[in-house]
Amino acid sequence: MGPNKYINMRLFTVIIFFITFLSFSKKKDREVNNYHRELTQAVDSAALQKKESTPDSSFKEMSIKRMQSYGTTNEILVGDIADFTVDDKNRVYIADMDQTTVHVFNTDGSYYTSLGREGNGPAEFAAITPNTTVCIYLNKLYVTDYSGAGNYYPSRAQVFNLNKELSFDQTLKLIPSNRDDYIKLEGYSPNKIYPKQSGKFLVSYRKSPSVYLDSTKYIRYFVLDSTGSVIDGPVLQQKGKRYLTYHVKNVPTPYWAIRSFSFFEKSLFTVTEKGELYTARSMEFKIDILNSEGEYQRSIEYPFDNVSVTAEELLEYYEKKDLSGLGPGKIGLKMIREAESLPNQWPALHTMFFDDKDRLWVATIVEDMEIYEWWILEKSGEVITKFEWPRQKPIKTVKNGYLYTQEEDERGVGQIVKYKIQIH
Repeated sequence: MGPNKYINMRLFTVIIFFITFLSFSKKKDREVNNYHRELTQAVDSAALQKKESTPDSSFKEMSIKRMQSYGTTNEILVGDIADFTVDDKNRVYIADMDQTTVHVFNTDGSYYTSLGREGNGPAEFAAITPNTTVCIYLNKLYVTDYSGAGNYYPSRAQVFNLNKELSFDQTLKLIPSNRDDYIKLEGYSPNKIYPKQSGKFLVSYRKSPSVYLDSTKYIRYFVLDSTGSVIDGPVLQQKGKRYLTYHVKNVPTPYWAIRSFSFFEKSLFTVTEKGELYTARSMEFKIDILNSEGEYQRSIEYPFDNVSVTAEELLEYYEKKDLSGLGPGKIGLKMIREAESLPNQWPALHTMFFDDKDRLWVATIVEDMEIYEWWILEKSGEVITKFEWPRQKPIKTVKNGYLYTQEEDERGVGQIVKYKIQIH
């Protein structure tokens, strides 16, 4: 046995003794359990060895062919797209922010029907916004909704049954009736919903971007039952986004402009069909895997060379972006110039999600800022293949052998595009 192994064995013995000592403690509260969990994670992380990059020659080949688009037709006008999803029959569901409804298209691109309308009742949507989430689980469609004027985050989800001709099923409350029992929900609002088995739901909660001075803001995940009551949580806590601000004064009504930029590190999250949680911080290619209760299991880690960047390069990059929503006078560039600190490299990861075969799709940031390099991994972490894809055609979901993107046509009108993929 080499000296390093001997030291590791002694360290492991000391840690096991410490954990055993904790197990005899009479303190049963959640803070102790969380500490135990973090200690276990530290042990596993210390034992983790970085995977070597798989040689490109060993990757499987991948072909991609454009098949069909979904959007405005002679029958229906589709406005700004908030989100979309696809069912087992390859029907496409598009949440329309302008018309406050969900359009349903057949697999061949023909219009089928629409679900919901503007309103505050069952099967109605008070508003569909960029924060609206549309997802399908066990043949039920979930669309998050905003009840009450001025709400930035959703307060409920309208549920439709796909087995019964898209009939309305129920309204799920996302603001828990027992939220006062959970101090870590104070000041937090619902964000996204992740349906689970047995009629339970994992819901993420976060603070409004307006709380930009709060350095302790997090994304917290709680488990709710079908009545909208919290039954467990937080099972996971991630760091929230960093925002830049600028006080706009020379206007009739002065205001604070607030925005997060893609060069800042952020938290990533996705979930498998069986409810396993995959989490990451975007600055490195390291994905932590937790069980459905939030207990650390293992990590996927690959060496990755982050792209270096200077403040001047960031300003040049965002000079080409449309930041007009912040107000007049290139406010976004002023935010960057006046920032207290800026990163000297881009994050490694941009986004990640699972397809219907439990393959993990990860978009990485490379030198060419016009593309992402996508990695497709087995759930275990083994790399299946890599490919480059244009940023202006973001991949949102992969199902039944097709990948779906959200794009703009030659007129600048939003649409969903389906591509046939083959990996061999």
